[in-house]
Amino acid sequence: MTDKPLFKDFFDKPLIAIGPNDRASIIPEDQIKLGTQSITHWLIALIWMENQLEKGWRVAVYPVCKDKNHWDRSPYYQSKIIRSYEEAWQLSKVIDDYARRDLLTSPSFHQQIRHLLKG
Repeated sequence: MTDKPLFKDFFDKPLIAIGPNDRASIIPEDQIKLGTQSITHWLIALIWMENQLEKGWRVAVYPVCKDKNHWDRSPYYQSKIIRSYEEAWQLSKVIDDYARRDLLTSPSFHQQIRHLLKG
């Protein structure tokens, strides 16, 4: 199997409007890579992934724009493969909280995620 998501196992959460801090924090290189010049929202999704070594859930955050489908661009963030749906769901709730507080691009978000995924 490939690392491409199987869209039958793609569970997205409601869109979250990107805040001014997150928008300002996306560096120009990421804007080019992600195509985020017109980003308006974040899309958080749980995606079932399978490859030859492992299978499980991946939590991904996609920038959403009016001019391009989210699956046509790289995610802003994606987790390692998580075996438990419950753990992936809990991670998605943490990501959702940071996105709503306009802190998804902050160092504290990345520190919190590293801490959560160590356990």
